[in-house]
Amino acid sequence: MPKHALRLLEYGVAALAVSVAVLVRWLIDPWIGDYLPLATLFGAVAVAVWVGGYRPAILVVIVGFLASKYLFIEPRGTIAVFGVRETIGLITYGVSCAVIIGFGEALRSGRRRLEREREKTRQSDIARQAALHQLEIVTESLAAPVTRCRRDFTYLWVNRPYAAWFGRSPKDMIGRPIADIIGMQAFTQLRPSFEKVLAGEVVRYEQQVHFQGIGLR
Repeated sequence: MPKHALRLLEYGVAALAVSVAVLVRWLIDPWIGDYLPLATLFGAVAVAVWVGGYRPAILVVIVGFLASKYLFIEPRGTIAVFGVRETIGLITYGVSCAVIIGFGEALRSGRRRLEREREKTRQSDIARQAALHQLEIVTESLAAPVTRCRRDFTYLWVNRPYAAWFGRSPKDMIGRPIADIIGMQAFTQLRPSFEKVLAGEVVRYEQQVHFQGIGLR
């Protein structure tokens, strides 16, 4: 969504929230009179800050107070603040709204960080999958047997020459433990090299191994 459209949406939600808050207060006014004239505005402030941040929320604070002052606070029909009681009420309202906005901004900030981290993870996964796909394309064209395994010593991927060694299809081998395919004797002989790789070392070796079902290689 374009930035200006998103901004209009945020202020639109703020306007709707304060309108609903004032409407609800107006509907219950016959029962509660001038008691808690600003009570319904706090929810509108919370909605505005969650959706659009502190700017729309401040607009709700100001517009909501002016509307409530005019409609529900004695003397009604004026937006001027009279006396100590009204002044204290205004200060209390402002402080309460500031707390709500502060918490809302903190939650929004945390949500944005989480979304950025998720996007980074998603992009990283896409790049990794693309790289693995290219690797598979290259290794499938090789005559040499190539395999890729998980840390739990199960096959993650094998190329056709490797599978052909054992008279199997690659699909039959993926997800199977290495020891089940090459035999425990071969796995025990090769495992020290596997462990070095898992420790982060670059390992090069050449040795003769007796593989299950196919003999020495």
